[in-house]
Amino acid sequence: MNGLALRIALVAAGLICLVLFATYIVGLIREDGSRDTLTTIEKLNTEAGNAGENARLGRRECVARGMRFDFEAGKCLGHP
Repeated sequence: MNGLALRIALVAAGLICLVLFATYIVGLIREDGSRDTLTTIEKLNTEAGNAGENARLGRRECVARGMRFDFEAGKCLGHP
């Protein structure tokens, strides 16, 4: 009977190790997915910020040259 109890204990320990390992792997996969999502959001925020800055600079240059800027179209229309 002692051998059977040892086998059961070893199988239980093996199953516990397997569950812990699977939990660790799932955690790594989720962390990697979260990191990818954050990188994508940062990239989109940077692109949006750059586009806004470029539009602001374009408007400022247009007005500085004495031209009229159309906000709806988002472009310089030339002299009024």
